[in-house]
Amino acid sequence: MRSPTVPRPRRGGLAGVVLLALACSGNDNGTNPQTPAIDIAVSPPSLSVTQGASGTFSVAVTRSGGFADAVTLAAEGLPASVTIPNVTVAAGQTSGTMTVSAGAAAAGGTSTVTIRATGNGVTAKTAPLSLTIQAAAQPAFAMALNPATLTVAAGSSGTSTVNLTRSGGFTGAVALTATAPQGLTATFNPASATGAQSTLTVAAAASAAAGNYTVTVTGAGGTGITNQTATLTVTVTAPTPTGSFTLALNPATVSVQAGGSGTSTVNITRTAPFTGAVALTATAPAGLTVTFNPASATGAQSTATVAVAAGTAAGNYPVTITGAAAGLANQTATLTVGVTVPSSGGNVTFNFCAAAAPVWVAAQDGNGAWTRVTGTANAYSFNIASGKGGIAYVTGDATTGFHLTVLYAATAELQAQGSGACATGGAGKTVSVNVTGLQPPDLGYVGLGSAVGTASAAQGSLVTLRNVPQGTVDLVAARIAINVTDFTLTVNKLLVRRNLNPADNSTLPPVDFGSTEAFDPASRTVTLNNLGTDQAQLFASYVTANRSVVPYFIESAATSAATHTVATFPASQQAAGDLHMVFATAVPPGTPPAYSRTAGTLFGASANQTLTLGPVPAAVTVSAPSTSPYARLRAVLTVQSEYNRFWTASYVQPAVGAVRTATIMATTGYAGGGGTLTLDVPDLTGTAAWDNNWGLKAGTATSWTFTAQGWSQSGGVAGTPFAEGTFLTGNRSGTITP
Repeated sequence: MRSPTVPRPRRGGLAGVVLLALACSGNDNGTNPQTPAIDIAVSPPSLSVTQGASGTFSVAVTRSGGFADAVTLAAEGLPASVTIPNVTVAAGQTSGTMTVSAGAAAAGGTSTVTIRATGNGVTAKTAPLSLTIQAAAQPAFAMALNPATLTVAAGSSGTSTVNLTRSGGFTGAVALTATAPQGLTATFNPASATGAQSTLTVAAAASAAAGNYTVTVTGAGGTGITNQTATLTVTVTAPTPTGSFTLALNPATVSVQAGGSGTSTVNITRTAPFTGAVALTATAPAGLTVTFNPASATGAQSTATVAVAAGTAAGNYPVTITGAAAGLANQTATLTVGVTVPSSGGNVTFNFCAAAAPVWVAAQDGNGAWTRVTGTANAYSFNIASGKGGIAYVTGDATTGFHLTVLYAATAELQAQGSGACATGGAGKTVSVNVTGLQPPDLGYVGLGSAVGTASAAQGSLVTLRNVPQGTVDLVAARIAINVTDFTLTVNKLLVRRNLNPADNSTLPPVDFGSTEAFDPASRTVTLNNLGTDQAQLFASYVTANRSVVPYFIESAATSAATHTVATFPASQQAAGDLHMVFATAVPPGTPPAYSRTAGTLFGASANQTLTLGPVPAAVTVSAPSTSPYARLRAVLTVQSEYNRFWTASYVQPAVGAVRTATIMATTGYAGGGGTLTLDVPDLTGTAAWDNNWGLKAGTATSWTFTAQGWSQSGGVAGTPFAEGTFLTGNRSGTITP
């Protein structure tokens, strides 16, 4: 096809130029081509930026007309100290993110920034951005008091909390000071607060006049931070009575052997209106350790225990005891601890069982002074050089009660009693056994060593025996039939197992009263003489050769009959050294009875027995020669020849708190066998580590029992010997309030 003829324009004419341009812009098919172009949109259209901070916005880029190249974004008309770096939106990308950075010096306010987009061969495009520059927050803090008012008695103090709230990026410490009027003192804890709170304590002098006062609190945060103030209104009132307290020690001097301990009572006397707790502490020299029970005393007393380390040199050591109570001045008292060197032993040793270990032991040689004895592994040794003396010991604790025991005896008697006090040694064992062959309402008695238990068909057959002695023991058992019509008791089966040594917490083979292991008892007659108008009740026990005991029979009621029947062990079931113990206790009519008498016999082979009761026991006079610092009671009587071997005065105080008891014993080897006998609770106050709280309390109703014993067996060991023979006992009882 031939190209169209283009008219020649007239030289220099505008119309010809236009025509030429139009002709040159045409294409072969006669259509108009698209023009490459771009367009932009800002999102968000407005932006706020804080001085010294930055922000971002997005610019969307739209390409058209075949344009596909990169687009450059730039900001124009920026305020001073504000920058927006150029951003290139690469080919293929449709948006770019621009960052606005406002310097700290940027002026606040709103202005319009032009965002210009340019590209190669396309017309530039613009879009507005509304930019607001906000002033930066200034570092600061606020301060408030809670409470803002305070009432304080003259001579005391009160507190308010200083609450601090920081802002504007401030995180530093706030130094707190206060301006207070005369008579008031303000302190802070902490005085330089890095946290959100500090405690303001305002103390009013004892001389401060009553009235309202203003305390100004100032907080300083440092350079560039505005100080803050707050005011506290303080109302001072008249002084509040606070009372006081004093400390006193009893005793103020204690003697303690090295390796042992001693006690003193801290007496606390309070003056109204103070009734609060007193916290007790001690400052002691090396080698001495002091503890208190209780350490914070709300009552009138606390017990200070001083433990002296082994190897501490003999001498007197001062211990300062301090009492502290809120709002009151501390009080002190001085305890002098005399440390002595332990004795090297002696000719008497008392072996105590672990379950009944004493908390304190003392000995007396003849009529000399009581001296504390310290032990090793529950063995306490002391020397009796004068042929007779005494031992005193305390068992128990503050919860269950304290028990004072005193034995006066000849040296040989003390030696025998001490060596046999816990002959098997060690802690007792626990052993169980099932008892069968019982029909209601039968009872089964089981003895293993010195431990005894009871089984019944109604309550179950398992018997748990506790504190069974270590070593070889025998098991002795009896079945008792009960007549529910007249409540008579009949022993109808017996059982013995020899030479047992069961392990702790073990279970023995069952005791079956229906088996061939059980055997029938032999029946014997017991005749009572000298019963008079009294009524008697019969008891029976069996003691094997290795001291295993079972109390296997008791008559159901006391009667005036002179003849009684008792079950015995047949000869075929006995071993050499086994003993029956049968005794009758007689009391006169009346409630309570004025006295009681007991006649008993120990015999081996089963045989009829005759018991002759002793005379009516002599009257006993009980008095209280002293009641301070503890009650010391005295029992006096005329010795009767039938009851001339052993005497016991027992006192029991079943107080509201823990029980207190005292048992005073004497043998004929110590006191002689006739005349007037006086048994005193000894004065132990001068003995090292003695605590008067262990003694009987004055002003407390006290039950007393006096027992006098005589026996036909040889030997003078305290208590009734386990050997064939007879014994007599007379009892008197009463009450006294010392």
